[in-house]
Amino acid sequence: MRRLVLVLLLWVLGGVFPAQAGELKCLSPQGEIWVQPGEILHLEVQGMPGVPALLRLPDGTGIGLFEWEPGRFRGAVLPNRSGTLEVEQAGQVCPLGPVLLLERELPVLEVVREQAPCRSGPDSAFDRLDPLPEGLRSLVSARLNGWLRLEPAGGWVHLESVRLHPVAPSRPILQRVELEEPGDGSARLTMRLGDPAAWRVQAEPELGRLVLWLPGAGQATGHVRQVSHPQRVPLVRLEPSESGVRVILGLGRAGLWGYRLRWQSPDLVLTLAPPPDLPQPDQDTRPLEGLVVALDPGHGGDDSGAIGRDGRRESEVNLEVALALRRLLERAGARVAMTRETDRSVAEPGVPAAEELEARVLRAEQAQAHLFLSIHHNAKASVAEGRVAHGTDIYYYHPQSRELAASLAAPLARAVQESRHAFLWRSFHVIRQTGMPAVLVEVNYLSNPTLEARTRLHGYADQAAGGLYRGLLDFLKAPGDSEGRVRFSESASTRGEACP
Repeated sequence: MRRLVLVLLLWVLGGVFPAQAGELKCLSPQGEIWVQPGEILHLEVQGMPGVPALLRLPDGTGIGLFEWEPGRFRGAVLPNRSGTLEVEQAGQVCPLGPVLLLERELPVLEVVREQAPCRSGPDSAFDRLDPLPEGLRSLVSARLNGWLRLEPAGGWVHLESVRLHPVAPSRPILQRVELEEPGDGSARLTMRLGDPAAWRVQAEPELGRLVLWLPGAGQATGHVRQVSHPQRVPLVRLEPSESGVRVILGLGRAGLWGYRLRWQSPDLVLTLAPPPDLPQPDQDTRPLEGLVVALDPGHGGDDSGAIGRDGRRESEVNLEVALALRRLLERAGARVAMTRETDRSVAEPGVPAAEELEARVLRAEQAQAHLFLSIHHNAKASVAEGRVAHGTDIYYYHPQSRELAASLAAPLARAVQESRHAFLWRSFHVIRQTGMPAVLVEVNYLSNPTLEARTRLHGYADQAAGGLYRGLLDFLKAPGDSEGRVRFSESASTRGEACP
């Protein structure tokens, strides 16, 4: 009874004194704001439910805000001059800005971080675009929440990755393009630009091509040097325009296995990864001889990942499955690079999460892996949903990884006796930053007590590993096509070349 009275008292006090809930607060944007004339500024504020809120412009004009949910207000405005905006509600005033209207000269930023993250919007919740090279100098067309928008490339970079100064922006000019095919199945495209440029890659393996867009780059009279008998890149075509240059690569029979882009002043270098060179199954009892696979057991060390109701740690289960898969792959002749082999982090303990994830990608790159598999077990934040959730999910990011995800989903689900499976697109760091086909595997839901108990059974890890192994064989045995999947070599004389 006393507990019930206490609960009721707390509920009443929460209703009588809603000071924090009713406090007027500007949620977005925060800090200094830069916009161009005619550009819409969206804002969101928190205040008292049911009480009108007003946005006051520097010239005194007032604009009503829309209450889209209790205590949450949104609005949009075209700032007509520089100054400070103010949100008013029931005598409370919340300043917004200051706002700088970029009417004449645009500021310039310089990227001071290698592979600086660039996003599609002014917040870390937006998807990442292609990274920005260190040394890039770009005009700034907007500033919101500590993020700067690049002009003309587009995309947003955070203030922590740049410095602002008055020097002129980069002026990349494509002067020449040189293609090399060293004979190991890879290809290297060197583009002389002088100054660094932002880039956007559009991989279209289903069309047999890769398109590199260089916004803001010019093209000077130069040359495109190709090899005499190209295998990987039989076509290089340039399409200059007033807004930039488009470099179109026609892909050979090996298709698109993976790629890396690096700024190596004064050149931008694109490297196409070589596909694995595997023996014919009926000619070799070790069918994966020549294949290098990077296995990434998710989490580890202080990061346990999901924890089941009975205390099963995801980091432990992930490692058990990865080690079982390593045994199968090595027995078939593959070389396996593990990002971790014990319950530890990959990077130094205590580093930011992004550095931990990058350390896993770096391990795969250093091993020159042909494939990357990050192994996880899922969970739901809601306890009620987590207890009944189930299903095998395989995530991919790059188009060339889609078929790998599709090949793994069903065999893995069957192996762990799961009735639901799917392969999905999502922007996870370890499958976005890797330069080879890469997937993130969610074997099943550790938050489901029944499935958690199954992970404790003898043979569970071997079953899951067996399903992944069978899926890999299905992927690698598929005939070569425009989506980059390869078949096993037909004879020793064709080793090093992709087969039709």
